[in-house]
Amino acid sequence: MSNVKLFWLDEEQFEELLPDETLISSEQKVLIEKNLSVLFGMKFVVRDYPMDQDVIDTLALDSNGSPVILMFRKDPLHSPVNRGLNAMAWLQGHLSEIRLLVMHHLGEKETLKLNLNQARLICLSDHFNDTEISTASLTSVDIELLNCRFHDENLLAVNRLNLPRLLQRLNPYQPRIDELLSQATPRQKQLYQEFKNLLTGLGDDLRVLVKENEIIWARLRNLATVDFSGATLNIRLNLPSEAVFLEEMAEDFMVNQADKANEGGVLLLQLNSSEQLLQSAYLIIRAYRIN
Repeated sequence: MSNVKLFWLDEEQFEELLPDETLISSEQKVLIEKNLSVLFGMKFVVRDYPMDQDVIDTLALDSNGSPVILMFRKDPLHSPVNRGLNAMAWLQGHLSEIRLLVMHHLGEKETLKLNLNQARLICLSDHFNDTEISTASLTSVDIELLNCRFHDENLLAVNRLNLPRLLQRLNPYQPRIDELLSQATPRQKQLYQEFKNLLTGLGDDLRVLVKENEIIWARLRNLATVDFSGATLNIRLNLPSEAVFLEEMAEDFMVNQADKANEGGVLLLQLNSSEQLLQSAYLIIRAYRIN
């Protein structure tokens, strides 16, 4: 169970904000669905979609075109992990149905981006027991467990659990990543390895995937998009414009792309050297923490 504690500072006095003791209500679930873009960088598709003997609580589409099943703990007796794994198995036999749902609710443009082979499962609950954590750790499904607790009426705490590595998962994108790296220059390869070392040193909760010719690093949301076009290592950081000060983008290799924020990040780093990567490290760490 999450041990995160929140406190409200009123003048010079701290007051602990106690979490709700109840499960996520249907009203709170709808609130989460309405804010999927802010919370997880996703677009809502449909709720309570019927499948064999159950429903998909929420179906969404992430910014990389992957369908995402979100399952909530509805009562103490039914595990969102078990329900979610059943939903993922059902989805594999109903891919054309998922495509039609995306077409109907989000339109042709989003349907063309759809990546049905890389579905994700997110389970949300106020707690997860040891059996659920072990089950999630042993499955080959792309699964994430999120502790979600409402505090009073206007505060939601979300904590992603780091699952123990009980099963060595193979990244399905690794062959494509290797192919892109084989086409990079020696300098680009070296800088990418240094960038990778920086991120993996921050935590083991990262996802790495490929979209066309770009390598995407993500946590709950995409945090960085990397490509090897030209002679530089190009890294777009997914940072909100208010999280970057103009004076922080004073270096020649930093490009302000606030007008292209919806394409993967407001700040483009065009790196030529390890020194430039080191100068940018605090911004990369900021993108990791925010996303």
